[in-house]
Amino acid sequence: MDSNFKIMQKSTSILMLLFLIGISACETFLVMELPPHEPKFVINTSLEVGKPIRVFVSKSRSVLQDNHFERVSDASVEIMVDGQISYPLYSEEVLNNGTKMLAYTTTEVEIEVGRTYEIIVSGEGMQTARGKTTVPTPVEIKSVDLRSAPRNNRYGYVDFSVIFDDSQGSDFYEITVLQRGTLETIDGIDPERFIINQLVNLEPRNSIYENDFRYRTGLLFDDGLFDGREAKMEFGGVLYADIDLEITVFLKVVTSDYFNYENSLNLQETNRGDPIAQPVQVINNIQGGFGIIKAAVTSSYTLPFNNSIE
Repeated sequence: MDSNFKIMQKSTSILMLLFLIGISACETFLVMELPPHEPKFVINTSLEVGKPIRVFVSKSRSVLQDNHFERVSDASVEIMVDGQISYPLYSEEVLNNGTKMLAYTTTEVEIEVGRTYEIIVSGEGMQTARGKTTVPTPVEIKSVDLRSAPRNNRYGYVDFSVIFDDSQGSDFYEITVLQRGTLETIDGIDPERFIINQLVNLEPRNSIYENDFRYRTGLLFDDGLFDGREAKMEFGGVLYADIDLEITVFLKVVTSDYFNYENSLNLQETNRGDPIAQPVQVINNIQGGFGIIKAAVTSSYTLPFNNSIE
């Protein structure tokens, strides 16, 4: 009896000790010393033929700071063309996706196919940051075919087939589709008219072009399946039904940095907040800083279409 009591007492003591160790472990904090953060310039710009130059400059931040990047309004920003002539850029507020933002721009330079542009940013107490890109050659769309599928109310699914010639070597593309038209609705006595001017959400027919993320409204892909041959891209999207539309397909040839940056950025955004997702490093092509300088050139094909089934 006494021996059993002593065994129980000893077991209870061991359990209490383990409990106290567990409580102590829960209250232990791991202190990590991070190296001091040295701010660097962050440059972001997309140089496209026919569009104004807009260079967005901010400062990098520590991982312990909030999500707001500090915009830089007093940097010295210049653009160099083909490594020869340099032009200064000035800052002004511009609309970027409907939001007012500070950008550096110039009217002295027009983006041209085949030219190489380098953006150089410097400022007091900051390391000079620079990056360059070469504008690719455009690819014309040979034909666009649209075919209506069964619809639901005022909307209907449409199959697209876009044909173009791909050049030899690695090429990267983005396709978007814009629908324009006028929608008339009757609400009460007087009819109302609405102007349609919308990008179409596209879904690829070939699963190899599906991404692990939603790429805005368009498709981003390379020429791995059709290098140097005629390409036929098939995809679908939902259009307004039973009204006369103007459909414009945009085929944008983009640089490899553009392609890799958009892929890595969108994958990072998709994985944000997922504790079990692997971290994604966003592509950076800036020396002495962070960010992306990318380039693109766009061709288009416009045709009338009425999404109706007889």
